[in-house]
Amino acid sequence: MNLRYQQQLRELLLQIKAGKLYSAKKFAEKKGCHNTTIERQISKLRSLGHQVIYDRTQKKYMIKSD
Repeated sequence: MNLRYQQQLRELLLQIKAGKLYSAKKFAEKKGCHNTTIERQISKLRSLGHQVIYDRTQKKYMIKSD
């Protein structure tokens, strides 16, 4: 993983932890990329052990708490 990609993942994770990621599409528009890019990055975060979920009630991405 290159440094730029790691920074993008870190920023995405911070947005999720702060409760500010409501839509992959809107975040992608803000970042100037395609929503599938954000969805892939969310999948990558999951593969790295982060328990990222989408809460349909709150309509946002979250870190699952046990």
